[in-house]
Amino acid sequence: MISFKQDRLNKLFQGFVLVATLMSMLLYTDPNNIPLPLLVVPFLLIGLIVHGVTKLIIDRLALKSKSFAVRLLPISLAFMIVSMLLLRSLHQLTLKDSVLVCGFTVAFWLYVWRADFLHK
Repeated sequence: MISFKQDRLNKLFQGFVLVATLMSMLLYTDPNNIPLPLLVVPFLLIGLIVHGVTKLIIDRLALKSKSFAVRLLPISLAFMIVSMLLLRSLHQLTLKDSVLVCGFTVAFWLYVWRADFLHK
């Protein structure tokens, strides 16, 4: 069984590896010269980092709820941020698109929060 301290160090190391991978990819690659599937990798890394940080904040705030909606919050936030970054990179991000992405994410999260009684 992994101790609490060892688990914490493992998560810290994983976060460091994600950030280091993202930084090295952003510094050493040219978006004009890499294949199309590799263009998605930075967005996935940013999503994983946002998910990890949000999960860490929720754990620090002692929101260790068994609620599915609370467990879905980091995924929803990561999806919202990565969606906006993707739209921005395509020069398609407008105020209307931002409101739509936020609205869909919040509506989905509220739907899951409301339907959480089915899991009990």
